[in-house]
Amino acid sequence: MITVTHHYVYHHECLKQVAENEKTSRTVYPVQYRGTTNLYRKQTVPEACCLPDRWQKVLTDTASEGNEWLVEQLLINGAHPDAGKTGEMTPLYLAATNKEIDVVCYLMESGATFNPDVFNLLEDDAASLQYKTNLAILYLNHNQHHEAYQRLIACAKDGGECALEHLSEIVAEKTGDKEDQTNALNLLNSVTTDNTTINLNMGLIYLGGGATPGDFRKAMQHFHHAAGHQCLPGLLALNYLGVMHEHGLGVEQDNDQALDYYRQAGKPGNEEAVNNRKRLENKIAENQRQERLSSLRSAEDLC
Repeated sequence: MITVTHHYVYHHECLKQVAENEKTSRTVYPVQYRGTTNLYRKQTVPEACCLPDRWQKVLTDTASEGNEWLVEQLLINGAHPDAGKTGEMTPLYLAATNKEIDVVCYLMESGATFNPDVFNLLEDDAASLQYKTNLAILYLNHNQHHEAYQRLIACAKDGGECALEHLSEIVAEKTGDKEDQTNALNLLNSVTTDNTTINLNMGLIYLGGGATPGDFRKAMQHFHHAAGHQCLPGLLALNYLGVMHEHGLGVEQDNDQALDYYRQAGKPGNEEAVNNRKRLENKIAENQRQERLSSLRSAEDLC
């Protein structure tokens, strides 16, 4: 225990020295998310674009220990995700060897060079459901969709709600083969849940396709289940209920009802609902103006 505490203090002091003593510049490292979308993390790094060797060594040790917070801080302050001299094992390899899957995921998102051995190193039949779910997501991030589906389905059958959330998300995004999507959807349909995220994604699946043709009745049911919760997925569900009423999808077209849903959904963080409300308000105002003009013309014709 004393050794662990000593390491923590040592790492912390290294970070303080980086922040206080080094000249810094800005650079951008590419980050892959889910293997499809390029994101970018701005990092403060020394002018030489790498930390001194002893601090690079700290990253290697910290990754091996599984201290995700310190790994993050070192990377933010300029440590290279592939720290280590030629012939030495990288932070990614060491973290995988010790089955520190959270650190592995973070290093890979931060641009660490992928090593195919990582998957074999991370295998652990006795691991927790969360660990197995994270491993499935790691496969998903590297476009091994079928393997990811199989692992997520297995985790979901064992009671993993997080795995169900991920399955609902990737089916809604039409990720992978249609057969995998269908198998996942069959599992999702066999489960009754109040999970807001799952119900939102199920609504999107039945609204827009995915592994199934549009089924507006089922979409409406799932959106209503999700809309009962005052969180971002619930607000997004309210917005989609507005869309369905505005365009008459599975329900009688009703601008007033749509406007009410948009107003309920238009909280901070849900800009789409705010924009939909403004657009529909303008549309209704314009329709009313046109109706008044038409009435005036009709009155003039009678005169």
